[in-house]
Amino acid sequence: MTWAYDRGDHRDAHEADIPDPVLLVDITSNGWGSGIRQANDVGQLIDRIETGDFAFNFEEQ
Repeated sequence: MTWAYDRGDHRDAHEADIPDPVLLVDITSNGWGSGIRQANDVGQLIDRIETGDFAFNFEEQ
């Protein structure tokens, strides 16, 4: 598994202010669609790691 952060370059301008989720993606995946959300955005991920509240999620929701 590897971290993936979809910067959202493919989005329309009106969607640019919507934060991108942080996903856990298997190295054999077929793309972003099979990623498992770990945080709603990078800021949330960093906050959860720094406070010790982060744990990997390996289950699709």
